[in-house]
Amino acid sequence: METKNYFTKSNWRAKTVQFAGLIAISFAVLISCQKKSDTGTVYATPAPIGQTGIIGTCTGCNFAQTQMAQPISRASSLAIQWNMMGDQAVIQQLAYTYGGYATIKNYVGPVVFNGSMTVSSAIQLGYSGYNGYGCQLPAGQYQITNYNQPGQMTSGGFLSNMQLVASGNGVQVLFTLTDASIGDLQGSGQITHINGLLVATTAVINGQQVSCNDNQGLYVTY
Repeated sequence: METKNYFTKSNWRAKTVQFAGLIAISFAVLISCQKKSDTGTVYATPAPIGQTGIIGTCTGCNFAQTQMAQPISRASSLAIQWNMMGDQAVIQQLAYTYGGYATIKNYVGPVVFNGSMTVSSAIQLGYSGYNGYGCQLPAGQYQITNYNQPGQMTSGGFLSNMQLVASGNGVQVLFTLTDASIGDLQGSGQITHINGLLVATTAVINGQQVSCNDNQGLYVTY
């Protein structure tokens, strides 16, 4: 029986061209998701949430970002590992302030949060009156990103204007982080955790956008 060789020279060339095209597209997408600061540092802005319903573009997050800390937050059935980033220029200036005695807790400026959230068991977020329950956060892993504008860290380590999106398990929830502040468990000048009240405002569940009507929120701390 004669065996035909379907991997011909012409096929090999066609596949090579296709593969090269895919690589070029991949690099173009990667480069388009990055920006450069004046110092030449390449940094990535938080990615928008691409699913239908809640779409964040993080307008104003396009400053050169430097990692400030990786604090944590916990509540019942919930743990968040934050990646906290600030304005590179402000942080560099801070290094020269107070004769070198200033710590990252003295930072004042825009703050960008992203990270991961682990929900060990389903959490109910608010109610919707006669329509039954509001939003439910199923157990599992979630990605956290800033929504629209960056937050602000003010003197004393207080955080304001924080809007965050948790995305995962086919669910998106838009939170506000209110009454928020940084914490330093060891008193070492390092940010170890975030205190605050996560209040769910809107969610996309099973492709349908709903209002959470959350008037209690989840208090998170160390």
